[in-house]
Amino acid sequence: MAEEKVVATGSPEIRPAAEAEPAARTKVAVTVLPAAQAAAKLAPITAAGDAEKSVAWLGKMVGAATVNDVRLTSITMIDPTKKAQYDKFVKDPLFAGARAILGHRARVWEKMLTQTQDLDELIELLEERVQKLSSLMEANLKAAFEKIAPIETAYRAADGFFMNGQAEPGEKVDAWFFNAHVSQLMDPDDRTLFENLAGKIQSEYRFWSLKKTYSSLVLPGWVGDVQSLDRLGELAEANKVQVFTDAENFASYNDLVNYMGQDAFEGIRGSAPYKKYVSISGNYVLGRPKHQFEDEDLWLPPSAILAGRIFYNDEHVGIQQCSAGYDYGRLTGPQAVRFRVDRPQATKMMNEFGVNAVVDWDGYPRVMGDANLCNKEPWDSYSRIRTEDWIVKNIFQYLNKQAFLNISNDLLYTIRGDIFNFLDEISDRHGKKAITGFDVEVTASDAQRQKHEVDVKLSIKFLNSARYFNLKVLDQANKGKDISVAEAGA
Repeated sequence: MAEEKVVATGSPEIRPAAEAEPAARTKVAVTVLPAAQAAAKLAPITAAGDAEKSVAWLGKMVGAATVNDVRLTSITMIDPTKKAQYDKFVKDPLFAGARAILGHRARVWEKMLTQTQDLDELIELLEERVQKLSSLMEANLKAAFEKIAPIETAYRAADGFFMNGQAEPGEKVDAWFFNAHVSQLMDPDDRTLFENLAGKIQSEYRFWSLKKTYSSLVLPGWVGDVQSLDRLGELAEANKVQVFTDAENFASYNDLVNYMGQDAFEGIRGSAPYKKYVSISGNYVLGRPKHQFEDEDLWLPPSAILAGRIFYNDEHVGIQQCSAGYDYGRLTGPQAVRFRVDRPQATKMMNEFGVNAVVDWDGYPRVMGDANLCNKEPWDSYSRIRTEDWIVKNIFQYLNKQAFLNISNDLLYTIRGDIFNFLDEISDRHGKKAITGFDVEVTASDAQRQKHEVDVKLSIKFLNSARYFNLKVLDQANKGKDISVAEAGA
């Protein structure tokens, strides 16, 4: 997409115990550039130096060749000795396009034949003309493909989102697209597009019902600087939306590390609350190999495709499971990654820059990292933050429905019971494993009741991903001596 996307978290709802139901679908919004037709594959006929091929190209035998979807017709179509054929070709409106093209080709023949009576010289002139036209066509096609590459990138990335987000063909994927390039969206001199996007996200989060709130804002491509990342983080924190974006499209691991290691990016990770809401993917994936009119392969920003995997995992695994690792980080569609990343390199990318590496493992690109830009444990994993926000939205949705009821002990008891049942339903005890434990307090002192206030306090134990495994090997024949200490994992 020239590059953009947005994802959201589903219809939150807590109901009384008798009506309790599993958490609702995830909702998504996404941004892309306007549509454009992909250029068709072209295979120009080579006529240089071969008289028979030249005749074929100029009209004696044209096969199924077309120009702008109009089939090239043989010059024999205007043979006056074949009256029925001639009349149909000259008078039938269906042949209007073919007549115009044949007329142009006849004029080319006339021009070439009037330049010389020498056959060898004519062939040489034709060869020169074909070469010039071939060079011009190649230059124009290269320019055209270069021009549409950002659009093709955008739409292939969007296709990757849907491919990874759908469990079955035709299954609904809840997404909203915003037509803007990431550079336009983050333009510091024109905040119009950014404010429009922010308004869309804010309007849903501030509404009474939170069923249509967004859970993820996906911006494929590199936003450019730390200030832009922080700006997105502040928007996301205020509306409980996780931002997924990408590092620059580098050709090698060293290029990425050298770029991110500049002084300008020293503050990319930090402890500010909004840092928790931005996640960056690194290492682009292959959209398609280059063809004869391109200088390099078409690479796609992985965040768009990862967003589809997150959407799928939210629905079928649970929001608490990050879309990373061998099982849950696999990206369907792309056939390769741009550069090789090993375990120490992936660890450096994640720990120093907050960039989650995409690696090639067993024939699939796999995301090996669940970091955000926060450097404080345990808030340095996006799945931890998304789980908390999803729970909070569900409880907000429920509490909004209790507004303006009279404060009484019965009300406090009912609220606590309903929230308890909701959390219990998604806890480890029931195998849902969104959380491992919790406690709920609902109170209102006399002073609070005078102010129309009720306190709802939650204490929740969240799940955390396994990034490292410390492996010890003990020699039983040598009194349990520790003979090796190894670290596995990220």
